Amino acid sequence: MKTKSLIAILTAGLVMSGCNKFVEDYDVSPNSPVEANAALLTTNAQVALFATYGGQLARTCGIWTQQLAGTDAQMLDHEAYRVFEGDIQNEWDGIYADGIETCRDLIDNYGAGNPHYTGIAQVLEALYLGVAADLWGDVPDSEAGKGIENLNPGFDAQEAVIKHIQTLLSSAIGNLGQAPEANGLLPGGDDLIYGGDVAAWTKAAYLIKARYAMRIGDAAGAKTNLTSAGMTGSADDMNAQFGSAGTELNTWFAFETARPGYIKMGAPFMDAMAANSDPRIPFYAAVDTGGIYRGSIIGTGDISASAIGSYLQGNTLPLASYVESKFLEAEALFGSDKAGAATAYNDAVKASVMQVTGADDAAFEALVASETVATITMDKIYAQKHVALFGQIEVFNEWRRGDIPALTVNPNGSIPSIPVRFPTALEERLYNTNAKVVSDLTQKVWWDN
Repeated sequence: MKTKSLIAILTAGLVMSGCNKFVEDYDVSPNSPVEANAALLTTNAQVALFATYGGQLARTCGIWTQQLAGTDAQMLDHEAYRVFEGDIQNEWDGIYADGIETCRDLIDNYGAGNPHYTGIAQVLEALYLGVAADLWGDVPDSEAGKGIENLNPGFDAQEAVIKHIQTLLSSAIGNLGQAPEANGLLPGGDDLIYGGDVAAWTKAAYLIKARYAMRIGDAAGAKTNLTSAGMTGSADDMNAQFGSAGTELNTWFAFETARPGYIKMGAPFMDAMAANSDPRIPFYAAVDTGGIYRGSIIGTGDISASAIGSYLQGNTLPLASYVESKFLEAEALFGSDKAGAATAYNDAVKASVMQVTGADDAAFEALVASETVATITMDKIYAQKHVALFGQIEVFNEWRRGDIPALTVNPNGSIPSIPVRFPTALEERLYNTNAKVVSDLTQKVWWDN
């Protein structure tokens, strides 16, 4: 028995040895890498960013600012301000586990000798931190992104996070300015946003710096960064990119396809655009069941109203754009140079119409985009920025900063006013002993005070 057992074991060992030799180097799929690398991490960080900026957070922000209306299921709940800690757990995980942790992994493990990859990762990290701080206030930052090495990261004050965003972007600009030969590896097709064009990344970094300077009322800082950005048109836009395969679909399109009727256009937004015969209406919205463009009145759940149109469901969505840069310029100049502010505002509106429709509209421009030193107002700047940034999280941020447009509280709302933040994510409350837990959706974040 022992001899037979020994022979069997030896035979099995020889067979296994032969098999291992036979399949050596052939059992590893080139399409399923077992180790991360700079290119893979860059692509993953960008794809997760597209989901963060174009997914559930953007939909809810659009509903709360009444560009959109929640008309069925969970989106009807969101319109009634019933957003709970478990509802946004996936979005929180997308920001931290898929986003910030990936960016910091890229910098820590592949950044040495690759300043262009480092710079791109820093810009992406700044965007992730920005949306987290804008929507939640105090959030993990200095101790975040370490995975299992720190499961209880402390929460940094929002003011400190915004300062860190500016530091990250300044460092990114320096890294992106390094010569190509200073890099061991250069980004290319793995960079879905700009294809490795570091000059374009630099412009975007300066624009985001201007965004966060203006967020805290630093007009001088915004002007300086906008000048450095030097954006000249939509070719400079920082866009989320989508494809036609199931896993590449535009997040708005995928949601509309899977859950038709959950979201419709909001009546306040549609009515304001209709009052100006806005040429962007047929791109922002589809016709309703009666063949006209019409939004759902808040609180009614009108599923027969217009659905979102082709603009939000295309192959690109703006993350930071030339249009935004011109509106920021108009605001930054308003206190010191109203003529310059009027020109920047007019350029912003015209650029938005061209971006959305592909053509100029002389009649609309004469009505809305012909401001002068005597007629330009901050109300007009905020009102048209609200229209131009349709579907972006930034609309919610700008509404909280300027209180424009004036919105009506949902009469069926679970709280007496429109939310101004998101609740702390469920797993942070349950498992992070250092979490700063906020469940009150009316508690303003630092910069909103």
